Amino acid sequence: MKKLLGMIFIILGLIIVSYPHMKKIKNEKIQQEIVESIQETQEAKKDIKEEVDLPKFENNNVTDILKIEKIDVLLPILEDATKENLNIGPCRILETKRPGEIGNCAIAGHRSYNYGKQFNRLDEIELGDKIQVISKEKNYIYTVNNKFIVKPEDIWVLEGNDHDKIITLITCTPIKVGTHRLIIQGIIDNELD
Repeated sequence: MKKLLGMIFIILGLIIVSYPHMKKIKNEKIQQEIVESIQETQEAKKDIKEEVDLPKFENNNVTDILKIEKIDVLLPILEDATKENLNIGPCRILETKRPGEIGNCAIAGHRSYNYGKQFNRLDEIELGDKIQVISKEKNYIYTVNNKFIVKPEDIWVLEGNDHDKIITLITCTPIKVGTHRLIIQGIIDNELD
């Protein structure tokens, strides 16, 4: 009986320990499927010269793709920064503007403990680097013009103005502690069809 009980505890322990890893793998698979689907949609749009709707995945409305070549980021942008959506990828904060609109488009993402995942390398971005948002309408290219750290309650970073098209990327810092927010801001300098 003690052996059976011991085996049950070992199996339960393995399940508990492996659950976060399995959930992470599932979320990364969803990210990849979303990006591939959007890329296929972009190719189809070029081929048939008409508007094609972006896909929806498990109640997550995907609007755009975030691409930052310098740090190898290619991630779907989901609408609404809910806990569930943030586990899949970066999310546009609904109270802010859409990419390409006058004002501030704020996108929040997890920092992730794993190198190269989500916004893990966002601190490597420097002034003058490029941030690209690929939407079904256009590709928007922003040039980074601001990088700073704020407290979580400093929501003024979400504010825009009446003449600039701004993007604001937000993530926790430092990694594993997350007492503050790393802010990367860029201003649009090109829109491509």
